[in-house]
Amino acid sequence: MRSGTDQENYDEAIANAWHLYQNSTVSPEIQSILDNPQAQNITPRSTKFWVLVAALRKFVSSENSRLPLSGVLPDMKADTTGFLKLQTVYRQKAAADKTKFKEILYELLDAAGRPQDAITDDEIDTFCKNSAHIKVVTGTNLRELFVDAIHSTKKIDEDEQDELYLNDSTDQFHIYIAILAIKGYIEQYGAQAGRKAMDALEQERLNTIALDYIKAFGGGTVYPQTSKILREM
Repeated sequence: MRSGTDQENYDEAIANAWHLYQNSTVSPEIQSILDNPQAQNITPRSTKFWVLVAALRKFVSSENSRLPLSGVLPDMKADTTGFLKLQTVYRQKAAADKTKFKEILYELLDAAGRPQDAITDDEIDTFCKNSAHIKVVTGTNLRELFVDAIHSTKKIDEDEQDELYLNDSTDQFHIYIAILAIKGYIEQYGAQAGRKAMDALEQERLNTIALDYIKAFGGGTVYPQTSKILREM
């Protein structure tokens, strides 16, 4: 059918024809997220992300393993009229998918006793457009990193335990404790400490809150690194 040598659309069609022969399936990476227990048991305390994933899980199940269409038409060689028509088809299908996704999402929110506006339309739109690229990154558990791993290998006395938290390699621990303490201060006193200059009372209150968190991790005092970070934050 090619009528000349300068017709890239034919080359593009040949290069992409293999897509037509592939079954519509969800990637193993996305499927592992859909199979996560947090996506199967939505509660009033579930985060927005997992509520959205739960809705995606039901959508994929009802659409023969197909994710919502992003609505973005890849660039291609075409005349303007043909491209705009195809772009309209893509956008209409994406809008239909989003409508169905929202219906599923609202059913989940209702079942969990949460208002439908708990997740905004913009958040839904962003999630649908990027549903093929969602990821779950699980951080390191600080208790395992700083306490349990060491306790499992040997019994340490209080001096050794304090030495653990004075090691330069535990800077992240002290930053974490400081963040928790500041959050706890705001929750308890309704304002952030040191908005102008940290006074003695605010420092004492922060240290008291920080100590509670440090004890939960096996420590016994507010370490110099923690106090330093609290003053700087």
